[in-house]
Amino acid sequence: MGQTQIPVDRKDQLDFWQEIHKTKLLFIYRCVIIQQDNTPVFIYSRGVLLIMEGRDSMENDVKFEIKISKKDLSNFMIYHNYHSMQGAIGLFISAAALVLLIVKFRALDTTQIVVLAVLALVFTVLTPLILIRKASAQEKRNKTFARPITYELREDGFSLYQEEEKADLEWRNVYKVVDSGHSLILYISTVRAFIWPKNQIRDQYGAVTGMLKAHLEPRKLKIKGV
Repeated sequence: MGQTQIPVDRKDQLDFWQEIHKTKLLFIYRCVIIQQDNTPVFIYSRGVLLIMEGRDSMENDVKFEIKISKKDLSNFMIYHNYHSMQGAIGLFISAAALVLLIVKFRALDTTQIVVLAVLALVFTVLTPLILIRKASAQEKRNKTFARPITYELREDGFSLYQEEEKADLEWRNVYKVVDSGHSLILYISTVRAFIWPKNQIRDQYGAVTGMLKAHLEPRKLKIKGV
């Protein structure tokens, strides 16, 4: 943390001391350290007022807690599946099969109708059900989801904490951020991501998206309204 020195005359000293009673102070060997929220803001020593820099960046930090539920995990898996190449192809096959089934129904025999009906259902109904079941099993099996994760977004990157464990990442590590409607999904690779359900960051949604917008390239952001 840097500092700026400002000479203080007698009148300024008087004004300075008149304001002291409003602020928490620490007296350390002929110095007065004025704190706000346990952060040094001013240091008064030998007629010189030192204004501590860097406080603004700390005030801009965004901190929130996330606990992933089965619903959150299911939404992520379904979104990720249908926005992958494999999922898009599967959805196209089901849509094409459904169109053929409707348009050519009278000209089809029983076997063809069954095959087209199965194809129409596989990627539109069965796949989501399989993913929901998979999410439920993973949520029960992986104890990580039973404990909340605290995220802290800063100017130089972000950190996540879970009990005694901690990980730090830089903004350049972010692959992309997408909006699934239910959650903000922060990818750090094509298959690894952090899930931030909107209902858990509702009060800080603007601050979170503002931080993402400030530190990520526009091509990496796919968030509605940002």
